[in-house]
Amino acid sequence: MADPTAPPALPPAPPLVGRERERATLREALAQALAGRGSLVLIGGEAGIGKTALADALCAEATERGAAVLVGRCYDLAATPPYGPWAEALARAPRSESPPPPEDTERISPQQEGVPVQVLNGTFTPGLAGDVQSTLENQGGYVQAGDPGDAPGKPIVDSVVYFMADDAAKQNQADAKLLADTYLGGAPVERLPADYNDVVSEAADVIVVLGVDMTDTP
Repeated sequence: MADPTAPPALPPAPPLVGRERERATLREALAQALAGRGSLVLIGGEAGIGKTALADALCAEATERGAAVLVGRCYDLAATPPYGPWAEALARAPRSESPPPPEDTERISPQQEGVPVQVLNGTFTPGLAGDVQSTLENQGGYVQAGDPGDAPGKPIVDSVVYFMADDAAKQNQADAKLLADTYLGGAPVERLPADYNDVVSEAADVIVVLGVDMTDTP
């Protein structure tokens, strides 16, 4: 049974005489196309000189070599449809369902040990950032990426954990989520905003900003 999605078969090409040089040029372009390097070839000449026959011969050879050949023609009509040759050629293209999107094979495992973290204090409680930084290092194996300091725009009401959006953004986000869930009761995890760039160390992958909620519990 014929494949309904296959383009229609092309008619046999008429014999050509005295076109060896032109056919050699076209065969070279075809070989380049089959190798993945496409190009555009323009065939010019007076009416009746054999331009169509030359193109048909190339199409027949391309089909024999396994290429998908689409043909669109310019017709002598009173009103030419917009993009007529292209519409005709694409109408003959094989139809197939869109392939499913590729699966995300990248598996991210959240880490604690050795993750560079910087803690910023968004409260007015002295020493809170340093205390939390020490807890993360002693209990979780985190590494201090920068000196504990003050968060811009404090007081911060709710604690938040930021991650650095660099080439390892997915890993940093997963590490920030693990820290937030383990040590901050599921604090929100967000991309580091620009106004923190001046106070955050470039070595930090995860940034903890302590809010007033950390001082509400006795």
